[in-house]
Amino acid sequence: MKTSYSFMMVLILLIAAATAGVASDVSEKITGTYLVTESKGPKRLWTFTNDGNILSTSSVQEQFSFSDQKGTWRLTDDGNISVLLMAFGFNVDKSVSYIARMEADLTFDKDFKAFDGKFVLRKYQLTEDPMKPDTDTGDPIEDTFHGVAVSEKSNVIPSKSPIVSTPKTEPPDLNWISSGESLGPWWLRRSKDYTATNAILYHLDLKYNLNYETGNEEVTKHQANATLILRKNIFTNFLVYSLKKKELDYRGSLIKTDKENFQETIFIEVLPFMDFMGDYQWEANDKKYYLNRYIYSGGLYFTLLNTKKLVFKIGGFYGHDKIEYMNELSELIGEKQEDFDADFFSIYQRSTFLVTENITLSEKYRYRTYTGSSEYNSILNLNCNVKVNKYISIDVSYEIERDNTSKSNNLYKEDRELSLGIKLSI
Repeated sequence: MKTSYSFMMVLILLIAAATAGVASDVSEKITGTYLVTESKGPKRLWTFTNDGNILSTSSVQEQFSFSDQKGTWRLTDDGNISVLLMAFGFNVDKSVSYIARMEADLTFDKDFKAFDGKFVLRKYQLTEDPMKPDTDTGDPIEDTFHGVAVSEKSNVIPSKSPIVSTPKTEPPDLNWISSGESLGPWWLRRSKDYTATNAILYHLDLKYNLNYETGNEEVTKHQANATLILRKNIFTNFLVYSLKKKELDYRGSLIKTDKENFQETIFIEVLPFMDFMGDYQWEANDKKYYLNRYIYSGGLYFTLLNTKKLVFKIGGFYGHDKIEYMNELSELIGEKQEDFDADFFSIYQRSTFLVTENITLSEKYRYRTYTGSSEYNSILNLNCNVKVNKYISIDVSYEIERDNTSKSNNLYKEDRELSLGIKLSI
């Protein structure tokens, strides 16, 4: 497993390096005036300033009685530009009728001489608040557009003395990877649910739980979990590593048990409602005497319900499970176990409910039955995540696992666990 740990660390370091150095000269390259042509015909003049402001004039503003537009622009994590413009609309008597709010996303070419994008325009009555987009009750106006610089851009600085040309080191192109912040929680959605980007999307979750119990016995539990999600178009890769450490002080005797797990899952979106899913898992578990447990599986995964609030998925899989036991340790308690090696069929179901922008409920259930025997394994996980801010959230989960693959009389067939922790999302 050392190779797997190293692989995860390399991926995390690559992401950290890519996101740490956004090109510092974007504001200089974008500065200027552009002629913008909407697909439905109207034209605009947009002027970007290097301090994040933008001025706009429309070819139809006199015809439809609205003012010049003013607003701001910003660079998004995926290397694109997000624009917010506002303007006043007037009645025949020149009194203010409404406030218009336009949100646009655009992508520049390599030379920053042209761009393509799309916008959403909403009109807010005077009783509505344009700073709270949800207060608009009307239908938005949407369109795409193309913009070109109105003059040839040049990096030459006017000077009366001769200019000595020196080689300029170009900043690294960071558009190949992005957190996809402007797309919302894309990792909960399919790639067709949002506007595709050419960048590799990533999302990283780091979670830590600490439980402490006292009484007849003192128990300390530490649990750390790291999840990295990568997506390129229809291909998604989940990498998960978890570590649980338990220390039990029972009448002066200290008992320590560890559980490690690494999982890699690959999804390929074959149809709008169906994925192919391949999965690999490794586990070491002192409590169950697992020296190594290897699980391979593959199958089809179906999205049966996909709305803005609720997502429901279910799939069927075939795989192989192999367990190598710590026989030297189990012999000390008089129970040597034979290594387990069997094929299985499994059902995996998952649902996600986006209660609000900051509260998410999720549920996962997996049932695995082994061929030629009555042995089975099932896990039910219930989770509630509440955002504190953009990066930090409180995470509560409750898990029930039933497993009868072990022949040991010292192991319960069912484990239950309630955990409360803090999650960092990047």
